[in-house]
Amino acid sequence: MMTARLQLNTVDDVLNLMATLPEFLVRPGVASRSREGNTPLKVAAVWGDVRALQLLLDAGAGIDDRNEHGFTALHHAAAQGYAAAVRLLLERGADAAIRNDDGLTAGQCATDPAVASLLNDRDR
Repeated sequence: MMTARLQLNTVDDVLNLMATLPEFLVRPGVASRSREGNTPLKVAAVWGDVRALQLLLDAGAGIDDRNEHGFTALHHAAAQGYAAAVRLLLERGADAAIRNDDGLTAGQCATDPAVASLLNDRDR
């Protein structure tokens, strides 16, 4: 996880970190989208950074926002095998039934059996 050595205490810390990524040309806002349609919440999900996810959600990030391929933060956390991130997103109301542009739910994108089991009953 990219943020393992960084102290993320505020949503500004998270957004300032994201400003260093090539994906965002400038410091993003909570609801900003990259050129690929990714939000800061989706990037935090790819990192598996539960603290960053919490801060962004508390600041009003759209939990079920989709990128240009229909993936949500939950899809990405599941695909990366981040059980703690998946748990948090589900607890905060992420919709496990959303299908990406390929017709797959987050549960179907899960690469880890433990993560898939968290999502199995919720993606119907």
